[in-house]
Amino acid sequence: MELLKKLAWTIFLLLLFGGLIFGGIYLRNILTAKNYSDYWQQQAIDSGDYIYVVLGDSTALGIGSTDPKKSYPGIIKERLQESNGKLVKIINLATLDADIQKVIAEQLPKLQIYKPDLVTISVGQKDIDQGRDIATISKDLRSILEKLPNHVSYIAELPATYDDRKNLKIKDVNLQLRLDGQVVGVNVVPLYDATKIGITATTYYDWDFYHPSDKGHAIWADAFWNQIE
Repeated sequence: MELLKKLAWTIFLLLLFGGLIFGGIYLRNILTAKNYSDYWQQQAIDSGDYIYVVLGDSTALGIGSTDPKKSYPGIIKERLQESNGKLVKIINLATLDADIQKVIAEQLPKLQIYKPDLVTISVGQKDIDQGRDIATISKDLRSILEKLPNHVSYIAELPATYDDRKNLKIKDVNLQLRLDGQVVGVNVVPLYDATKIGITATTYYDWDFYHPSDKGHAIWADAFWNQIE
């Protein structure tokens, strides 16, 4: 009986400790999202000769990086300025809680306000985590593709995860995304292969083991840049 009590207490303490860690990381991500949103809003006020619009989820917002300049949109902006010599105005419309439906409903309509020279988008990982079926995810991604300005838009494949079951589903979604991208004329960034290699490194993920770290964001930026360049 005493052994069972000790075991129960051990399990309780482990769950409590895990809950505190998870809650702390979640709160940190919320605060980071607020700070990063404020940063991108300030960036959108600045003038620029080249308009770069970012759509998507928490990774597109920059979560996981230690500074928005080290997020993949921030890295792409700097590379654009270095390569074309123009002052780049970045407008990041991504949000922490965005899934595909929220991008369609809340972000895509705002895109019409601008005349972007470049659009990058990454979304869909949350939809996989929510358990949405392949056909529905693919249909919604096709809806996004049809609303993007083609040729200047780059949409990322869904990234690889350390869950092989999810990866099977992700690969099916990505296959359809590539096919639809060819039809619509939107560039599809081969992010899956890049992240499949990247996640083998212990430094790829942020502390939440979900969002890419600075190193992970650099991998994402390279995947986009190889297509854009």
